[in-house]
Amino acid sequence: MKKIFFTPLVFLLFISINAQQVTNGSLNGNCSGNGFVAPSCIKGWSASHGTPTVLKNTNNNTWALLSANSETSEGIYTNYNFIAGKTYHISFKMKTYINANYSERRKAKAKANIRTTNELTASSIANTKEALKTSELVWTSSVSNKISNWETIHITYTPTKNNAQLWFFPSMKANSKFNKNIKAQMEIDDIEINTSENSSFNTTIEIEDNQEENITENIFPNPIYRGQLLNISANPKNVNEVALFSLTGEKQRINFDKLDSETISFNINNTISKGIYVLNIVKNDNSTITQKIIIE
Repeated sequence: MKKIFFTPLVFLLFISINAQQVTNGSLNGNCSGNGFVAPSCIKGWSASHGTPTVLKNTNNNTWALLSANSETSEGIYTNYNFIAGKTYHISFKMKTYINANYSERRKAKAKANIRTTNELTASSIANTKEALKTSELVWTSSVSNKISNWETIHITYTPTKNNAQLWFFPSMKANSKFNKNIKAQMEIDDIEINTSENSSFNTTIEIEDNQEENITENIFPNPIYRGQLLNISANPKNVNEVALFSLTGEKQRINFDKLDSETISFNINNTISKGIYVLNIVKNDNSTITQKIIIE
């Protein structure tokens, strides 16, 4: 994989030597498979419920795979002290997938979730009702199709109460009549948390691109020729802003059109020069999706 780093703007803020850090946010470990259930081989992280999977590539990089169906789900958590009223900048890499057609996806209501809580203990029992009652939502996003490349998600979160745990898990609508073979998955890696008071916040856009697969299912066509329509798989109601960044830092806001209930589009006109760009999509929940596109 290759990485493209693009930094249009950097905010340098006060750095504290004693700043709290996420323990092992890169999810490094010396195992694969069922590695989060106690005793976890991923230092600082544990299974909250189910049997989350540790995935490993040929470079020995490890990350988490979490699944859910209509009856069970899996989650992981780490200890981190969130203070009410303080602002946190959370970023992480994510892939999502659901093996369902459009009609089935609408019924399944599969979501990728992040919450904060105080109630979790290391367990393989898929019972999270008590933790859900007292937890606070940080971010949630529908799992609507396959995301082939890693997305880097950025979230700004200000808790309304103190919590001591950060919790990741997918969910699906419980329905005994629903097809139990339908499964939603989320893969997670490289979790970072910064605060405005004690860290540097950087608007770096980072994209990992599989060199063998330039066309993704959620943004197409890519590469694209000037004069063509670029289509993005996203609910128009959930999109706040779409912008293109050139590699020199120039930002161009895009007026997009609603193609259907799950797709937005815009024309790559001749005023946009050929080259490599970063497509930046800001959702209504303040999360950001970035993707490299090539205009020819």
